[in-house]
Amino acid sequence: MTVTTRWLVIGLIGCAAIVAGGVYIVRNLDVVMDSIVPIASISRTTSTTPVSITLQDTERRGELRFRIPAAYLLRARERRGGSLEIFTVEARFPTLEPLSAPPDVGGRPGSAEYQAALADFNSRIHFYVTNSYVDEKGGDARLRENLLRTFSVARDSGQTTAYELADEDYFGLWRYNQLSCPTAIACRKSDENYLNRAPTTPTVHIVCSAQNLSTNDERFACSAHELYRGFPLFYLIPHSQLNRWSEFESGVRRLLDRFAEDAEQR
Repeated sequence: MTVTTRWLVIGLIGCAAIVAGGVYIVRNLDVVMDSIVPIASISRTTSTTPVSITLQDTERRGELRFRIPAAYLLRARERRGGSLEIFTVEARFPTLEPLSAPPDVGGRPGSAEYQAALADFNSRIHFYVTNSYVDEKGGDARLRENLLRTFSVARDSGQTTAYELADEDYFGLWRYNQLSCPTAIACRKSDENYLNRAPTTPTVHIVCSAQNLSTNDERFACSAHELYRGFPLFYLIPHSQLNRWSEFESGVRRLLDRFAEDAEQR
């Protein structure tokens, strides 16, 4: 296996995703490792030939079908179509047009190369959907309920992980600072967690990695998680673009709706 230091990261790294069954940690799992891809392993195509893809959970509780133009799909194996556990899409933002080349993610933070890569990265949407079906009808409500329960754990709770509400309305989001508390009086801030305020819209949970923020690598700092028709959906948002989170969310859903509608019309 060829090792490279230049990575395209698409997905949640070290993110706590709270779903209907409680809290599960998306960290170093196959689904995440599958979505951390060496640039050299990504194959691009300009072909607009539709690819038929099916997502079905192992217990056959839910199924999604899509027809996706090949140019949107990052991997050759995904462009073969069929039943998949995951597929990854990249598109130009905000036009939602397919891309012809993977992003250049090189350069040290602060360098001219980095700034050019950041500008290019900010004009893209990266997302993936997995076949781990939750529940189309009640899953979203339970997702919000479990998130709010988790964020209610205060620093004086005696637990090693706690939260504090830092902003009540950050562009339509609640912002919670995650605290690492080895003792009750020695808490330190770690990740940032965001939750959309409106309960009438799909629950969106955004986690911004303290590790990536501390290294000033904001390109991969924030990952959003929500449900799309009962299936987990993940996408990246650069930290400086959090004020546009609803545009990213809307763009991702419009693309998925388009791909699903194309499949339904066949």
